[in-house]
Amino acid sequence: MDIGHVLLRDAQYVWRERTAVLEKDAVVLRPPPSAWQAAVAAVGQPKKKQKPKPRLKTKSSKLRTKTKTSLPAEVLPLDGSLSCEAVVVSSAHMHSVKLQDLRSGREFLVDVTTKGKRQMWVDLFSSARGRVNITGSWRRKLQSLSTEKGETTVAEVRTLTLLDLQQAVEMLIAATETETVAVCGYDVESILLGDGSAADFTETQAVEIAQRLVEEGVLIPFCCSNDGDADMAFQLNPTVRRGSAMNLTSQDCATIALTRTEEAEVHSFRLAIAQAAHVPVGETCVFSDEYLFSVLRVKNRSFSYAVTKMARIVEWRRSYDVEAIKWDDVKSQLTSGNMYWYGYDFENRPILWVRAKLKDWSTMSNRRAVEVRAHVYLLELGCRRFMPPGCTTYTIVTDSAGLGVTQVDIRLMRGLLDVCVANFPDRIGLVHAGPLTRFLKYIISWLWPFLPVRLRSKVSLMHDCAAELSKYMKAELIPLHMGGAAMHNLCEPSEPPTGVGDAMDITYMIDQQKRFMEELKIC
Repeated sequence: MDIGHVLLRDAQYVWRERTAVLEKDAVVLRPPPSAWQAAVAAVGQPKKKQKPKPRLKTKSSKLRTKTKTSLPAEVLPLDGSLSCEAVVVSSAHMHSVKLQDLRSGREFLVDVTTKGKRQMWVDLFSSARGRVNITGSWRRKLQSLSTEKGETTVAEVRTLTLLDLQQAVEMLIAATETETVAVCGYDVESILLGDGSAADFTETQAVEIAQRLVEEGVLIPFCCSNDGDADMAFQLNPTVRRGSAMNLTSQDCATIALTRTEEAEVHSFRLAIAQAAHVPVGETCVFSDEYLFSVLRVKNRSFSYAVTKMARIVEWRRSYDVEAIKWDDVKSQLTSGNMYWYGYDFENRPILWVRAKLKDWSTMSNRRAVEVRAHVYLLELGCRRFMPPGCTTYTIVTDSAGLGVTQVDIRLMRGLLDVCVANFPDRIGLVHAGPLTRFLKYIISWLWPFLPVRLRSKVSLMHDCAAELSKYMKAELIPLHMGGAAMHNLCEPSEPPTGVGDAMDITYMIDQQKRFMEELKIC
């Protein structure tokens, strides 16, 4: 199947036109037909009806044979051996992807010409990696890792960081509905290597992470499992899901503590960002060291790409004038209590509650720009003032009850994705949306292709909102409108609102969230 014309950069840094063809197990980049081939095709087509001469057939078959011999160098197999990430090569090639052969290290740069097609390429190769057939027993691999210390297999494993373990735990929590669910060893590995996973682990890293989680007590052998069985089953420790005293390397799994070496790495990252954005290094201080470290250490993300990504965000902050946004500028969009910060989840992430039904949709078409700035204002407030030490992500809980066609603005959604998601990367820890309705399914299916791959694995659609949310936060935080018993007061008690969340005083909301943060006792 032809999936469009692309540009492939060769060894001489020259972009060559190619036709991308999706075959059963590979994407083949074919060179465009030469002038001679085009002429033969044009002349040869009508002659086929008049029994073309044998000589013409011979030339045509030779041409086909010659083309086939040049294809292997530009065949991109869909066997999981290639990683694919979106990159910006230059202003002339802004919609490119970089593919790297994980076995040989060979790289391909392909300009797919449009943003939509770029995401399709990323999804295509990400899905291929997720479909890789995982052979061998997980239990045997754990034993081989423990017995082959000093061997090449272990030497190839990059030292695991706390962020790796944090991402692995979050993926296991998302993949298992309750702590009573038992998973086999190979299932654990499949989850860590799964399609669209938040962390793109290699197979060897997944095995080592699984072993670490067993040693730390995050994964507990299933009571009915035979220890000698190669397919031994495990359960997720209940204390992990409920955020109690589970201790990974003696630190809270939601926090990042940097070593001196990592601090030096982050400092170099800051300098590179400032240089790329042509700004003083002080302008990068809006980003914490822990946040920059989390951006830098995303799997398969190169240093140069991370620098380009953050430099673009610094430039956007200046052009959008983020620092100048004040409460009075966006007050009209937020005083109804349709979006606010309230409390923290078990991973110490601040929670942003969204009630789209409370927005004034009758005037939204004329106030889209202000609505987007209101989102930026609240996200900036949360990232700058409500992040506990070491925490870099937040949780979003959105109430979809009562939403219909009149509460949907496609242009606003695209604007929020382009501004808020793109310019606050790696900030979302989890997204909970519910209750699940047919309308919500429709909206999610429309939005899904536009969401970054890493974000998709963090989206949770809820049937029973109260039951689902209680897995991630204290029950006393769950509000009435989500099936809980909490009153989310957003103004002084002496001035009670007419309804739950009916009005918001920004000063009261900020002070209240600070009190929640102090209760965490980690400040």
